[in-house]
Amino acid sequence: MARVAARTSREEKLSYLSTIEIFRDLTLNELAEMDRQITMSTCEPGKIFYVPEDSGEVLFLLKKGRIQLYRLSPEGKKIVVATLGPGAIFGEMSLVGQGMHNTFAEAIDECMLCVMSRPDVERLMREKPEVALRFMESLGTRLNDVERRLEDLAER
Repeated sequence: MARVAARTSREEKLSYLSTIEIFRDLTLNELAEMDRQITMSTCEPGKIFYVPEDSGEVLFLLKKGRIQLYRLSPEGKKIVVATLGPGAIFGEMSLVGQGMHNTFAEAIDECMLCVMSRPDVERLMREKPEVALRFMESLGTRLNDVERRLEDLAER
């Protein structure tokens, strides 16, 4: 019985990984190889994944639920940087040379996500440059979204 559950979980994970944009160039065999490097977990609303000044050692791949990335103003006001839904990645800034997170990441809903360690992410990017390229495209899209939100705030 445990073997069936493990197989289903593995198949579920592989199915999910194949839908993530940054992995779109990987073959099914390459995704299956990643299965050993990724853990899947669930969490309740309100779970804090990281806070500013945490050093980032993992990349999160959101399968279900929503995550809010935010900062606190000097007065303690919550400033939402992004609300992420299924298919989003987060935690990446500390993996791309930032060293530490500069935001909070909190679950808004019950979430299901996959987690990759920093060494596994780095190895994947070295071995599969197309994944590194998609990763950079994802960061660029997120940056554009933040800039657009700043423009909207400035116009108010």
